[in-house]
Amino acid sequence: MKMRSVGRTRTTTQRKSDISKRLKRFIATDTPAMRELRKQILNPLEEVGEVAIIGGLVRDIIRYGVDKRPISDMDLVIQGSPSAVAAVAKKLSAKENRFGGFGLKTDHYKVDFWALSTTWARTHANVPVSSIKDLPNSTFFNWDAVVYSTKDSKTYFKENYLEDIARGFLEVNVAETASHQGNLIRALRRLFAWEAYPGPKLIQFLKSAAPQYEWDDLVRQEKAAFYTTYLDHFSGYNEYFRRLEDSSSRFLPVQLSLFADERY
Repeated sequence: MKMRSVGRTRTTTQRKSDISKRLKRFIATDTPAMRELRKQILNPLEEVGEVAIIGGLVRDIIRYGVDKRPISDMDLVIQGSPSAVAAVAKKLSAKENRFGGFGLKTDHYKVDFWALSTTWARTHANVPVSSIKDLPNSTFFNWDAVVYSTKDSKTYFKENYLEDIARGFLEVNVAETASHQGNLIRALRRLFAWEAYPGPKLIQFLKSAAPQYEWDDLVRQEKAAFYTTYLDHFSGYNEYFRRLEDSSSRFLPVQLSLFADERY
């Protein structure tokens, strides 16, 4: 029995290597979407400096694979001068986004990109980010704390990243956020859709953020921002947290009923 278990178990190092190979194949895919992406965006940015894909797209390829992943936006960080990145953005007719970077749409992808030195976590949250390898320390959620470098075809992870996903543990990585309401909606969506349970810092964020927004406003914002909706499955905070508490009770360090008050 022990020998069979060992044979079936891959080490974390092997799993990370497999993930990097999967992402490398994704970038090299010979499809119209990827040919367009490489020619119009990746190649010009790679002339400026090392390019990394961060967050949701990498996470979804890890979780679902290339073919079965949900449609994801692509977020890029470039280790190059802000002026050089801005020059490429101008040539691409990319528009400035509200987080200090640039955004554009191809026929198949919505792409946002930043110079590494202008990333929000570095400029506003004082997170020490000096290289691509530091970027996993800059995301709001721990499940987004992963980055793939197109230069060396390596994937860099926050400590315990794969283990946290495997056990469904969703937590705050960097508490400061440029999108307070947006991350509240994302947290509520992800806990439900991914059948995850919140860590202590995420519970604290929910406790502080929820009283600032009416449930119906969150439902409307979600419908405007996402193709698939989840919050409209619930009548309000009370029902949401009660169901989350029921599904996650054996994991939670505190009871989510602490959120509830008469307003909800």
